[in-house]
Amino acid sequence: MSELKKIPTRNGFGDEIVAVGKDHPEVVVLDIDIGKSCKTQDFRKELPDQYMLVSLSRTVQQ
Repeated sequence: MSELKKIPTRNGFGDEIVAVGKDHPEVVVLDIDIGKSCKTQDFRKELPDQYMLVSLSRTVQQ
């Protein structure tokens, strides 16, 4: 029986989302500045036209 290599879930997600994006150009990543945690940096590097960084701001009313 072959032994499976265990990797962190977020690393697997990061690798797989790149593969999916290459096969399906309609797939995009909308990143809210958590790319480091979600491992989407490789997607940004390899598929920059399918990657968007969205900034959120909060206005405090007084």
